[in-house]
Parts: sequence; C-alpha cells; structure tokens
Amino acid sequence: MRVVAWATLVALVPLILVGSTGAQGPVGSGPRIQIAVTEWSFTPSTIILEEGKPVTIVFVNNGRLPHAIASSYLNDQTLTVTGQFTQGVYQPDNWRFVQAAPGQRFEMTFTPKGRPRTGQAVFICTVADGRHAAAGLAGAFIIKPASP
Repeated sequence: MRVVAWATLVALVPLILVGSTGAQGPVGSGPRIQIAVTEWSFTPSTIILEEGKPVTIVFVNNGRLPHAIASSYLNDQTLTVTGQFTQGVYQPDNWRFVQAAPGQRFEMTFTPKGRPRTGQAVFICTVADGRHAAAGLAGAFIIKPASP
C-alpha cells in the first residue's frame, strides 16, 4: 500500500510544481518564435507581433538560473501556457510573468490584442527582484497594426 501511495505522490508532484495555465486562450496556427535565454540575454531580444494574428512564443531557458518573461503588455492578453513553468504577477509593477527553471521550457500562445501608443512594449526578466533586467536581460515586443 505504501508503494502505491508513494508512486501516486511522485507522479503528481510534477503537475503541482509545473504551474497552472490560467485562462485558456485561442490556440492558433500562427508563427512559432523561439526565445533562448541565458545569462544575460534574450535571443532574439526583439519580437515582432501582429495584432489579431496568433503567435506561439517558445521560451527555452538555457541558463544556469531561473529566468522569466514579464511585460505589462501580457497583462491584457489571454495566454495559453504549456510546459514547465510558474507564473504570477511581478510587484511593484503588476506585470504578468511566466518563468522557467534552468533547462526548462514553455510555450506561450496568444493572439495579440491592443497596441501600445508607441507600437512597442518592453519585456524583462523579473527574477531576483528585477536585477536580471538591470543586468541586461530585457527586450521588446514590436506590435504591428492588424493587416486589412
């Protein structure tokens, strides 16, 4: 009986640790953009999105430390996140973040809605109270208007 209970617990722990996907958003057949993260860079650091066109961002943490992607732009998006991740809200800025441990990856799918006045939105790594961002772990979403 103890072996069965232990095996069940071991099987459930990864589900608990991986995180919650939150609200389910549209899963599209749009482009897949891979972001490789290391100390201290996002590659690529500029991500071009088009309003109304589904996109999947594949976040791969190749670093030795946990890394996240956070942006005020993500606050207004309906994300579907799968893979190995945790998510939450970075304080004090109230930016939504999704984070991966070293060697882990996740996929974040959404259909960009809304466009900042400048057409750009910064994203950063919020790990270590923003010290990763201060060390250069930052990038930008460029959001193009919807095509007719």
